[in-house]
Amino acid sequence: MTGLDTARILCVEDDPGVARLMEKRLAREGYRLDLAADGLSGLSMAMSGDYAVLLVDQRMPGMSGLEMIRRLSEIGRLPVTIMITGAGDERTAVEAMKLGASDYIIKDAAGGFFSLLPAVIEKGLNAWRLAERGRRMETELARAEKLRAIANMAGGIAHDFNNLLTVVLGYIDMTAEDERLDPSLRPMLGTAAAASLQARDLIQKFTLFSSGGHPVMRRGCIRELLADAAHLSVSGAGAACELDLAPDMAEVFADSGNIRQVINNLVMNAVEAMDGGGVVRVSAENRTIRGEADLEVGGVGPPPGRYLRVAIRDTGRGIPGEHLEKVMDPYFSTKQRGAEKGMGFGLSTAYSIIQRHGGHIAIDSAVGVGTTVSIHLPAAEPAEPAQAPPPAPDAADVSFAGRRALVMDDEEMVREVAARMLDKLGIEAACVADGQAAADRYAEAMRAGRPFDAVILDLTVRGGMGGEGAIAAIRAIDPDARAIVTSGYGDNPIMKNHHAYGFMATLAKPYDRKELIDALRRLFQ
Repeated sequence: MTGLDTARILCVEDDPGVARLMEKRLAREGYRLDLAADGLSGLSMAMSGDYAVLLVDQRMPGMSGLEMIRRLSEIGRLPVTIMITGAGDERTAVEAMKLGASDYIIKDAAGGFFSLLPAVIEKGLNAWRLAERGRRMETELARAEKLRAIANMAGGIAHDFNNLLTVVLGYIDMTAEDERLDPSLRPMLGTAAAASLQARDLIQKFTLFSSGGHPVMRRGCIRELLADAAHLSVSGAGAACELDLAPDMAEVFADSGNIRQVINNLVMNAVEAMDGGGVVRVSAENRTIRGEADLEVGGVGPPPGRYLRVAIRDTGRGIPGEHLEKVMDPYFSTKQRGAEKGMGFGLSTAYSIIQRHGGHIAIDSAVGVGTTVSIHLPAAEPAEPAQAPPPAPDAADVSFAGRRALVMDDEEMVREVAARMLDKLGIEAACVADGQAAADRYAEAMRAGRPFDAVILDLTVRGGMGGEGAIAAIRAIDPDARAIVTSGYGDNPIMKNHHAYGFMATLAKPYDRKELIDALRRLFQ
């Protein structure tokens, strides 16, 4: 596997005797060297390989060490470099350092410089480790910024599309229930409704990517979830799944649907990497991160604390180094486009979900060896005594006839379809386009002695007061106002904790007639 402990060292030395002695001396310290016998071949190997340290002799046939350093520096491929030069040639060594070399060693006739090699190598590796850690942290920050920008765009698309789907689903429902409808048309309406629901599922994938979706965090042990999701993902794929789940797995706060989606994506990726065969190993263990020594993959990871670490390992093709830092970028994929291959959202969605859970995800891979994806989820604190669940609400039917409702939404088509659905239920509807108009209309109805029985408020209004401001203004007029909050942004905090903001029910867009009825029943029960 790649990482800090597998740093590669390239030695470019034209004297085979000296090269063998250097290789033997460093092997005693646990280092492994790749050897090149001249500057040209050394340049080629340095350009094509991912080396942490370069040991290069100055005097070589074909191309000098100084020229090799100059060329690698010009193309930005110069690793931590140590110049090896003869006595009296310190000026060349200084020139090499001006070009980017980190250090130099002067050969001596007695061969004493061999004993200096391990210390100089370790110094170079320490410099490489620091640079690598900084680079990985920069990459992590850049990825987070990129995902945040694209997530905002995806969330906006999802919001607008959800408004349109609300209109489509509403009119399909009402048309299907119209007694005047030609019976032969009902199957087509059913197909249209099914296609609309599939479109809703597609938009939910955008929402999952943009914010982790609408997570419902519950405390618990995810042992069964991991086992079920992993086995289901390899089912029928020709691959096997091995589980190694610690008996004392810590509980975590997680959305089971979101985490199931992450495991499904990662295990299916592992199966594909092994061309449908092989064994996917899924493990889970408790880990405590105290500092950098406990971190994985380049010294970048979660902050200190207690975690549940989940790892998905395969022995597949592995990910080339040039792709490893891009695999969690949205739309990045090395696969062919098409129905089977998708659009490269799997890993970026997993990344967003795990971040949403306060966790960390990292990938370690080597071509021909395999890939390990590590997930850290914060462990829950010791549990408090359980409390009895609240009694279930009365499921008795509620009459809507003769009631009045106020609908606030900045999309005219959404207002119109909501009003028509309410009218079908026997509810008189009034519609306004923003929160201030909703508060004014509500006050006017109170003064006229014809108060509204229900208020349906959209959270997001372009250029005007939204649902949060509207409910505050309406509650100031009537503390007993009954309000439903609706939004195309399923991840909005108000949608998750609506009671704290004065709402009695939620209605996530897109919604159909049945979901509208369910929300109204919760309001009036």
